[in-house]
Amino acid sequence: MLTPLGAVIRGDHPGRGDDSEITLFDGTGVGLQDLAVASAAAKLAVERGLAQTVEL
Repeated sequence: MLTPLGAVIRGDHPGRGDDSEITLFDGTGVGLQDLAVASAAAKLAVERGLAQTVEL
């Protein structure tokens, strides 16, 4: 089943039902949108303790 990301964000669709369901995000298009999604994902990873610091 394909569900637009906006429907999940608005609460119109619950998103994944369990860990066996796959989430695929096609973020092609506007670079600013890609940056916003990456920023939100990184913030969430830090909040959940899933982020790792990488020394450059």
